[in-house]
Amino acid sequence: MANGFKWKTDTLTGPVKQFPLKLERAIVAAIEFHATRAEGDLRRNAPWTDRSSNARGGLFTATEHVPYRAHRIILSHTVPYGIWLEIRHSGKYAVILPTTQTTGRAVMASLGGLFSKIIELG
Repeated sequence: MANGFKWKTDTLTGPVKQFPLKLERAIVAAIEFHATRAEGDLRRNAPWTDRSSNARGGLFTATEHVPYRAHRIILSHTVPYGIWLEIRHSGKYAVILPTTQTTGRAVMASLGGLFSKIIELG
């Protein structure tokens, strides 16, 4: 009888091969979650007084995903005068930039937590 051990099953290869896909799915889920939250924040925190509700109702977010490469949250207006709400009066009525900043911090915190869990498991 030979010394040592005999490898009967491979329990490592499968999970290692699945890791990039699981990580990608987790990142997409985080981006989609924060995009939805950002849209609510845009509409709730818009600092102007509504006259027609068109500007507030036209605030929206969209996401773009390039698998394994890039993930984006896009915040925008649908009304043609939305740009003026953002830049006129030194940004007094801006909502896109402040929401981008808070959403960016929230996304990074979520991803940091995700990566911390991955490191703990490893």
